[in-house]
Amino acid sequence: MTVPSEEQWNKIYHIVGFITITWAFIERFMDDSILFIYNVFDGKTIPKKIPKTKLILKIELLKIYLEQLPKISQYKDNGLRIINTVEEFSSQRHWLVHGALIKITPDVLYFTKYKYGQNKHQIENFEHKITDLDKYAKALQDITTELSVLAQNIAEDAMLQKHGLQ
Repeated sequence: MTVPSEEQWNKIYHIVGFITITWAFIERFMDDSILFIYNVFDGKTIPKKIPKTKLILKIELLKIYLEQLPKISQYKDNGLRIINTVEEFSSQRHWLVHGALIKITPDVLYFTKYKYGQNKHQIENFEHKITDLDKYAKALQDITTELSVLAQNIAEDAMLQKHGLQ
């Protein structure tokens, strides 16, 4: 592996740390939304296993809720757009957080990870341009803010509904 400069390492640590912390917020806002939709807006009527950890299951459940539950129909279009964007960003996040960094050049981070299958194990590789990290972090911050607002609105509506004010 090419030995990065201290400046490169600092940038990598900063961005990967920012992305990791931001994803914790994303999952928290998704969990908040699932909780209120399940408990207040008829989410219990959807015969789906409630996800505990897997991001893809949370995404899938929120899409189902937004598409099928009339009590949250006002959030459908914007909510699906946000959740679809989170889903698109999840692959890059997965590589940055779980991939093994094997090479750094002035322009690119190279990752590898093992993929274990039923009948075959293999190595996958991924490249991430360093210049794209800042763009990714900014876009991630923006979608996190939008998801935060969505979760807050769902929570507020749930509180109003629960207390008979809506």
